[in-house]
Amino acid sequence: MWALVALIIATVAVLYLAFKAFRPYKRSVREEAALEAAVLAELAKGPADLSSLASRIGADELLVASVLAKLVREGLVKRVEEGDVVKYVWSGRRE
Repeated sequence: MWALVALIIATVAVLYLAFKAFRPYKRSVREEAALEAAVLAELAKGPADLSSLASRIGADELLVASVLAKLVREGLVKRVEEGDVVKYVWSGRRE
């Protein structure tokens, strides 16, 4: 019985330390704001798709996709589907 309790305590301790040590990466607010500004600046030049935005900014596509999703939720960017391609357009105001 005591061996089972000790095993459970050891398992919980290992899981706690593992989750504490390997937290998911979170960008700082300053980095996120800079990326948002870069995305909006590129979209002010004209509509663009995800891959072209990422290449023009020089950022990872996943980071640009997360910023675009946030900007779409806030109403600053609209998603426009042209055939098989999804382009993003700056709306110029919050909706």
